[in-house]
Amino acid sequence: MPLQIGNLTIDSPVILAPMSGVTDYPFRSIVKKLGASLLVSEMIASRAMIMQTRQSLQKAKVDALTAVQLAGCEPDVMAEAAKLNEDMGAKIIDINFGCPVKKL
Repeated sequence: MPLQIGNLTIDSPVILAPMSGVTDYPFRSIVKKLGASLLVSEMIASRAMIMQTRQSLQKAKVDALTAVQLAGCEPDVMAEAAKLNEDMGAKIIDINFGCPVKKL
C-alpha cells in the first residue's frame, strides 16, 4: 500500500532514514537501486547550506524522490536553506529538532 505525504505518493515501504555521515549521495544512489522509494539526505547545517559550501551542496544533491534534512537554530537561515533545497529539487524538507551529534 502506498504512503501518502502531502501530494507525494511513496510507492515502496522502504525509506532511507537520515544518518549523519552515512547517507551521502553515493550511498543514497545504491539504496535507490536496491528499491528504496524515498531517500533522505544526511543532516545539513542550514548556515552552511545558504553559504553553499562544497560539502553542503554535495550532501544536498538530489536524485529522484529525495528529502533533505536541515538543522539549525536561526529560523530565517533555516527558511532560506529550505527554499534553496526546494529550488534544487528536494521534495520534502525534514527539520532536525534533536540530533545528539555535538558538532553541526
